Amino acid sequence: MDPRAHGADRHVQSARDLLVRLVGHVTQHDGHAELLRQCGDDLTRANVLKQAESLKDLELDLLLPGIKVNTSPTDHYPIQQVRMHRFDGVRWQGFGPILELD
Repeated sequence: MDPRAHGADRHVQSARDLLVRLVGHVTQHDGHAELLRQCGDDLTRANVLKQAESLKDLELDLLLPGIKVNTSPTDHYPIQQVRMHRFDGVRWQGFGPILELD
């Protein structure tokens, strides 16, 4: 099945409807939506876990630009990057590169 067609799949739509009811919205860059896209037609517990353990360079709307979500079967901590910020009296300003927390 073409991944772009998953939005028309009744199971994916049902899951999106549930997220909308629980969260209030689903965006294209929502982690849950990406996880469901990766699952395809196989929404078994085993496949959802497998896909959740294989997120690679996923950028989400709620994260700072350049911060990526990565998981593996042995590393369930999804965010391992930071960017330093300082308060300039009005707002927080980012500075420097994104740092890896290895």
